[in-house]
Amino acid sequence: MKRQVGAIYAAVFRPARSLSADAANRIAGYQLEIDDEVRGRVEFYAADAPKPSEDVAEVISLDDDCVAQLLAEAVEKLKSETDGDDLDEPALEASTSAYHSAGIVLVDERGHVTIREPANHYGGYVWSYPKGRIDPGETPQQTARRELREETGLTGRILAPIGDFKGDTSVTRLYVGVRTGGEETTGPETWSVKTVSPFTALQMLNKPRDRAVLVRLVELAAAAVEWAWIIDGRPARCRLFDGRVVCSTDASTAGDSPHGGAANAGRDGRRSSRIVLGERFEQALQFAAATHRSQVRKGSGIPYVGHLLGVCSLVIEDGGDEDEAIAALLHDAAEDQGGERMLDEIRTRFGDHVADIVAACSDTFETPKPPWQERKQTYIDHLDGQPEPVLRVSLADKLFNARAILRDYLLVGDDVWDRFKAGRDGQLWYYRQLAGRFAELLPGRMSVELSEVIAELDRVAGGPSEPRGR
Repeated sequence: MKRQVGAIYAAVFRPARSLSADAANRIAGYQLEIDDEVRGRVEFYAADAPKPSEDVAEVISLDDDCVAQLLAEAVEKLKSETDGDDLDEPALEASTSAYHSAGIVLVDERGHVTIREPANHYGGYVWSYPKGRIDPGETPQQTARRELREETGLTGRILAPIGDFKGDTSVTRLYVGVRTGGEETTGPETWSVKTVSPFTALQMLNKPRDRAVLVRLVELAAAAVEWAWIIDGRPARCRLFDGRVVCSTDASTAGDSPHGGAANAGRDGRRSSRIVLGERFEQALQFAAATHRSQVRKGSGIPYVGHLLGVCSLVIEDGGDEDEAIAALLHDAAEDQGGERMLDEIRTRFGDHVADIVAACSDTFETPKPPWQERKQTYIDHLDGQPEPVLRVSLADKLFNARAILRDYLLVGDDVWDRFKAGRDGQLWYYRQLAGRFAELLPGRMSVELSEVIAELDRVAGGPSEPRGR
């Protein structure tokens, strides 16, 4: 079964850039450059500039590590969305003066690329990619995989085309791919094989066309990045679209249509909000309601399912997928209603991904529970290194709780702290720590709001203080 070639995707740039609305509103387009000295930058230029270099509104430097991360996450996304079958792709342009060839740029999990040193520097190449002439009866993809094997000893999986690159005597289609096996070998065609960082590769590749291939791959990845910016203190989700900068308050439009500019900036959902909530979600709703039927919120008597629905709503609004929405409904089920036994039931009903998110969002399954201070510090520390789905569900839970504490404090005053074992000082300490971690780990609308809510709670409740040992 062949599949249609799609776009290359990449991750959010962190930390978020901070701009004034005036500066953001001037941005009309962008230009990505990697110069001869291998220095990378993206220039965002103003609407009235005759050309980018004459009025640069904002510059983001691209160092080697940044480009490597960009390539690594783009490839990881492609791997998750492809099945290994051949791509559906257009035929190479017919030519009477040039032969056709094909090759692969392998990118590893670090974002480093594989290059080879041709024997005797054949054709004037000091370093190049594995590539070669397409034999009669071969497709470009078959040739690319064959050349990879013959010239490096490696096997690979093609993920997407980078483009067709014209030379004096050939037109070469290059693909981005990942290694699937083999061992790096040398022989009659190759003196050496190396996997190096993107900027190191650019310094080693001596042919302009080979350098252009890698720069084009970086451009493709950068054009699909969601750039997390803060505009006048508000989070914005910006995409580079067809030479323009598009910022949007609606996750479903950014990158899909060239409407508006940075003035439209608002929420920064990380993925399309066009998710489908199917039968599994409906089953999770029923399961959550039944599991927490007799449970109420501390001090308010409100049915606990109201909290679960609120957390789920925040996750969906932030671009979470169906698994994350289900995990939001069930995030307290194991901790409050059965521990490991309940987690096993969630895994059976809704799958490993949902169960793993629920487990990571749970405070503890131990009985009796460890001391409060120790338990909360452990939870804060364990957020480092957690994947985005876990962070999104956890952040939504903490934001919903912080909102509720602030609202109830404004209604009942200091009596609200009687609901919590740690009291005022412990709760304020815990939420300040969480707000700081989430601002680093998952910058965006929810983390900004959590910081704002805790700042307001600090203000009205009498200011910061540290918890006593517990």
